[in-house]
Amino acid sequence: MDHISITSLFITLSFHYWLKKNNSLLIIDTIAYWEYFFIKRGEKILDEKFKHSFQMDKVLDLFKQKNKEFSFIQKEAEKYKKVLKEVYENTPDEQKDQGIHITDRENHGQVYSQYIEFPNGDYYWISWEIEKLKQIIKEKKIRDRIIKAKEVGTNFRNRQVFEKILKKKLKDYKPIIIIKYPPFKISTGSDWLLVDGNHRIAARYYYGKKGESDIKAFIVNEGDQIKGMLSKLDQTLYKIHFNMINTSLYLESVKNKGTRYNEEELKGLLFSI
Repeated sequence: MDHISITSLFITLSFHYWLKKNNSLLIIDTIAYWEYFFIKRGEKILDEKFKHSFQMDKVLDLFKQKNKEFSFIQKEAEKYKKVLKEVYENTPDEQKDQGIHITDRENHGQVYSQYIEFPNGDYYWISWEIEKLKQIIKEKKIRDRIIKAKEVGTNFRNRQVFEKILKKKLKDYKPIIIIKYPPFKISTGSDWLLVDGNHRIAARYYYGKKGESDIKAFIVNEGDQIKGMLSKLDQTLYKIHFNMINTSLYLESVKNKGTRYNEEELKGLLFSI
C-alpha cells in the first residue's frame, strides 16, 4: 500500500501538537532540523535526541500493551522492533543519525529533516532528499499551483534576525515543494509539510503586500513522497508510525460503530513491514 501526509512547521527550538485524546500515540512534537542547526551550529548538543535517528522501543511496547487482546497487533509490534534494528544496521553510516550529523551533501545534495516525538519521549528523525523530490515532480509531471503563504503558515520566530534575507526572498519566485505526510493531519488538521522554500514562504507571510503573498507550489502526494525519502530507514520509520496510527483509528472506529474486529480488514489498511 502506498499511503502517507503533513503540514509545514518551523520553530526556533520546539513546537507542540497535542491531540487531547487517550494520551495516545498520536501526539506529535516537532523540530525543524534546518532551523535548529542554523541556530545551534558550532555548539555542543548534549540532548540524546539529537544523537540518534530514532528511539521507538517504549512507544512500541505501549502500543503492544494497549492492544494485548489482539494477537496480530502483538506480532506486528514485535516485528516492527526487529525490522527497525535490521534496517538501521544495514543503513550506510552517512545516512544514519541525521538528528545530529549534517548529511553528506556531496552525495545527497539538499536534505530536509523533521523531528517527531511521541508523548512518552520516544522519537524519530525523518529526511527527504530535495533532488529526489524534484525528479519525482518531473517524472510524474506534477503541475504547480498558486497558493497563498497563509495556507502554509510559518513558525519562523526570529524574523527580525533574518529580516534582510527574508525581504530578498520576496523576489525569489521559484516554486516551493510541499509533501503530504498523513500522521500530521491527525494532530494539525492539515497534511502539508513544507520541505523546500521555507524562507520564500516566511518572506511572503511576514512581508508580502497585496498581491505578493502568492507563490507557486508543487504538492507531492502520499504515495510519491515516500520515494523521495533519504533512505530505507526513513521509509521504515514512516511506515511503522503510519501503521500504528491506522491501527489505533481502526480499533476506535470498530468500538464507536459497534462492529466486529476483522484482522483481514485491518491488514488492508497497513503497510507491509
